[in-house]
This record gives sequence, C-alpha cells and structure tokens, in this order.
Amino acid sequence: MSKEFQQRFGERLRQERLKQGLSQADLAEQIGWVKPGSISQWETGRALPRVDHLYRLAQVLWCSVDWLLGSDSLGQAQIEQGSGWRWRISQPFSNDSVHRKRLEDGIILLRKLTIEGLTSAEIRSQPPFSGLPVAHLIHLLDTVLLSRTIELIDVDRNGAAERQLRAKFGNQLLNCIVSDVDIRAEPQLESQLRTEAVAFLAAQDAIALLPTQGNVGLTGGSQVSRMVDLIPPALPRLAGISWLPLLRSKLPPTAKTDYNSPNSIIAHMVRWQPGTRGYRLPFVSMNQRGAEYLAITTGSERSISQHAGWVLEKTRDCVAAFLSVHSSQYGHRLTDALEGLPDLRSVLDQFSEKERARHVGNILLYLIDEDGNRVGNALEQQANDEIVYSIGLEGLRGIVRNGSVWILADMAHKAPVIRAALVAGLANSLVIDKTVAQALLVT
Repeated sequence: MSKEFQQRFGERLRQERLKQGLSQADLAEQIGWVKPGSISQWETGRALPRVDHLYRLAQVLWCSVDWLLGSDSLGQAQIEQGSGWRWRISQPFSNDSVHRKRLEDGIILLRKLTIEGLTSAEIRSQPPFSGLPVAHLIHLLDTVLLSRTIELIDVDRNGAAERQLRAKFGNQLLNCIVSDVDIRAEPQLESQLRTEAVAFLAAQDAIALLPTQGNVGLTGGSQVSRMVDLIPPALPRLAGISWLPLLRSKLPPTAKTDYNSPNSIIAHMVRWQPGTRGYRLPFVSMNQRGAEYLAITTGSERSISQHAGWVLEKTRDCVAAFLSVHSSQYGHRLTDALEGLPDLRSVLDQFSEKERARHVGNILLYLIDEDGNRVGNALEQQANDEIVYSIGLEGLRGIVRNGSVWILADMAHKAPVIRAALVAGLANSLVIDKTVAQALLVT
C-alpha cells in the first residue's frame, strides 16, 4: 500500500472517531484485542489494521469499510437505524428487474418494521404490500437479508437484563448477551428479525470471546446457521479453530437435504474461514454403536463407525460450543423437507402421558424436563436415541466444566428449556433476545 493511501485512511479514521466522541483508548476497547497504540499508528498512517479489525472499526464508527478505505460515495449516509437495529444498505443490483424489485421492496419492508415500527396488518394495508400474504413478506425479508443488500452493522444490547440474569443464575451463567430490539409484527416476521439480531451478536460478540486455538462444537438450527453466515469472512483469529459437529440426526424419508445440519454449517464455515478445519459426523444407527459392533464388522461399515466414534471423542475436548434448542410449544414438529430435522413429536407420541407432561423441550434433540434430565423410561428413551447420534448430555457437561456452551435463542417460548439447561449444567452462556430474558427472569 502507498504511503498516501495509509495517510488518507488514517485521516478518515481519526475524523470518524472524533465524530463519535471516542478517545483512542475508547475505540481500542470497543474493537477488542487492540491497544490504543495501534489506533495511533493507524491514524498517523504508519500501519493498517487487519481485515477483522477493519470490519469492526466500520461497525463501531457507524461508517462503511469503503469509506474508510477512501471511497467518496459510500459514507455515513448509508447507515439507517430503528428498533435497536443499525444497518447499511448496498445498492440493489440485479439484471433481473423482478429480482431487483423484490430487493427494493425488502428494503422498504425493513424500514416499515423497524424505523416506523408498524405491525404486519398496518404494513399489509399500504402499497406496495396491500393485500399480500404474510408468507410473501417473509420471502421479501429473506431475499434482502440473505442477498446482503441489507448488512446489519450493530444491534443494541440490553445491559440491565444481562446484569439481572447474571445475578439470578450466578455461577451457572458464565457469559450473557441480550439483544434489545423492538419489533411489532406477526410472529413469523418478528421471529425472523429477532433471529437475525441474536445471530449477529453471536457472530460478533460471542465469537470474539473464543480462544484462538482449539475445538469448537456446533449443533444445527437456524440460529447457529445464521451466526456462521454473519461471521466476517477470513477472520485471522479463527485460523486455529477446528469445528466439530456435536450431533447427527436420522433424516426422515421426506428430507431432500439437510442444509441446517451441523455438517452443512461446518462445511460453510471452512469455505469462508481459511485456515480452519472442519469434521463431518455420519449418522450411526443404534445397532452399529459400540465395541461389540466393531468387533464383528469389517470394511467400509467398520470405517464409518470408527470415524464417527473418533469425531465424537474429539468433541469432548471442545473449548466452546454453540447450540440451538427447541421448545415443546409447537409439538416438536421439526420435520422439514429442507432442513431435514427429525419429527420429535412422533417420538413423543410413544411416551406415556405422564412423561409427555414432564418435558419442556429438547437439547441435542434429547427430550428433557425442567431439571434438565431426560424424560421417559428406558424403552421411551431408546426411541429418542434411535433418531440422534451425539456427544450426549454428559458430554455437554464436560465442555461446560472446561469452557463455554452457548445457547442461541430468539423467542420467549424457549425459556423453560434454557432454564433447565442452565440449572443442569448443560450450558453456561447465552445469546438471547430480550423477550427470552424477560421470560427467564419471571421465575
């Protein structure tokens, strides 16, 4: 890089820092892992920040990376905010006029939901959304978020809720991050935006707390999948991480793919984070688990079973893990032709009425009660075991003892299963929406 380029970068960095009323020490603290002296070197043109620091600078200073790097057209005017969100809009680009219109409508929709604070009914009474079904609005939000036309750059945190949760759960809660967004919309739209906020905070603040070396475990689910999407690509500090699947579920016959499975999420992570390693976990049926099976089988079947056991053994050395959990509110009907998750309700139907009444949700796809214990007798638990091959609940407790197990959750109905996980020592860290925090604080 030329000296002129570095000096221009430094001048813009200093200009944006002063606009925000930050000292060099303040800015270094907000970026994390940076000393005030580094800020001084950047501002005087003696050095340039790493890619991950550059991305974080743009977030903290509410400006674009392009602006800091010298563009005259992409500055702070692009930043919009509302309902606890701050985002940057990229100019919608598409040679397809229909697709471009969807992107433009998606931007308008997001503004109405956040800046104007309208409900779904109010939005559907106005053009260009008059009379459209909610499913169409959900599609528009998906289009604009997944295309990165909308780039989320900051989400408000609810510090009061974080302090209250730490006081309530004490040593059971190691880390606590609570998003503070205000959305008034139909539940599916609201969930979409709350999921995005939780995933963003996990990608920025929780990932920043990881050590730079070691094994990190992942489950599937939309929150974990979206977290991986939102981690800035090619982060140098992730180069020493190995990503491990904590479970593999038995796919239902109707499943066409399993794009939100741990294996798929880890494959995506490895593509976008050079230097990291990832492992794949095959599903192993009940009759193929254990030493007895290995003693009588040969060839590829033996190799698959051995590899699966080796991967699960490595997960026990994880320094951290990120989990999605599910509640019983929707009857555990998780079968989805796209996600390929098993239908836990069909398993629950095999349980006695008493055991069905005890359960509050699932973690690692295991049905648990309010104390974090598995529900069901031996035969009932076996029906559950037949659809999931995983590190197991004791394996999670092992990670908690040595590191951090994060639960990501965006809706209040997941509070009972989260509370159970914390009480039982199955998790010790949270990235949650404030509605989840409020539900956890009630009892």
